[in-house]
Amino acid sequence: MTFSAEIVFRLDKVKRGLSLRSEGNLDELRSGLAEIIEDRTLTLGEWASLSDIDFDNEADLYRFLDGCYAYFFGNREGFPVAPR
Repeated sequence: MTFSAEIVFRLDKVKRGLSLRSEGNLDELRSGLAEIIEDRTLTLGEWASLSDIDFDNEADLYRFLDGCYAYFFGNREGFPVAPR
């Protein structure tokens, strides 16, 4: 899953698209995002180069990624909002 700026601001469409993926592909996406969140190895600079979106600090970035995980794979109602 790539988090370009266009995708970050359209997470509702991304979630609908996940339903079209195979279970194996979903498991791969789920575990990959969980690993990034758990290991906290993604830096602010790496995130910015992937998405063109700047977070003020790593706590905000990982709060956003946690929200994405809960929205895509958990029971979060609305998608998290990234800074513009």
